[in-house]
Amino acid sequence: MDGPATLEWRPQARVRYLMILAEIARHNARAADNMARLIMQKLRYLLVFPRIYRASTRVAGIREIVVTSNYLMAYRITSERIEILDVVHARRDWPNPPQRMPSVH
Repeated sequence: MDGPATLEWRPQARVRYLMILAEIARHNARAADNMARLIMQKLRYLLVFPRIYRASTRVAGIREIVVTSNYLMAYRITSERIEILDVVHARRDWPNPPQRMPSVH
């Protein structure tokens, strides 16, 4: 074993994961099921080999799972667990939050 064997989802990551699956399912239920299976498969690999996925070039100490060309998952390895930090669409400028557009009056 290469590291901790416990996986913990941060609340925002779990919410985004479920929102992404719901949005995909709205258009194609089979695609959403396939995405969920793919993510679970990658997480099973992660539990066995925590450093299997690439180190982030955006944030020090974070690693990134490229789920598909459109989605990635950010995670951190601690001495106690693997923390899933976020599930991100490729168009989003992660880790920078989107800027709010000024309202026009």
